[in-house]
Amino acid sequence: MNLDARHIILSSISTIEEPTQQQHWTQQNEESSNTTCTSCTCCHESFSWTRRRHRCRNCETTVCAKCSPYTLPLPKFGIPKAVRVCTNCYIHLLGEAVRRTAQHIQPITA
Repeated sequence: MNLDARHIILSSISTIEEPTQQQHWTQQNEESSNTTCTSCTCCHESFSWTRRRHRCRNCETTVCAKCSPYTLPLPKFGIPKAVRVCTNCYIHLLGEAVRRTAQHIQPITA
């Protein structure tokens, strides 16, 4: 995917999803859930000193860095800058944006 296409898709996430609620994540939520979760909810690998816990800002699951290498803006939660999301949410959110963008693009007719 070239940079222009990625920019169009990412900007469609920001323009299509209107902020509908306040930011749902707080530092307190992360601290309380991180102490109880012992493994990644995606790959089920145990957390350790080398495999650290991270929080997907979209679905709030506790994941490892391998399962959350992406960042996206989340305007529906009032988060305009790109924040960490898990692979599942990244695929879902980009898929939504691509579908919504494709609805507005007219096919080329010869």
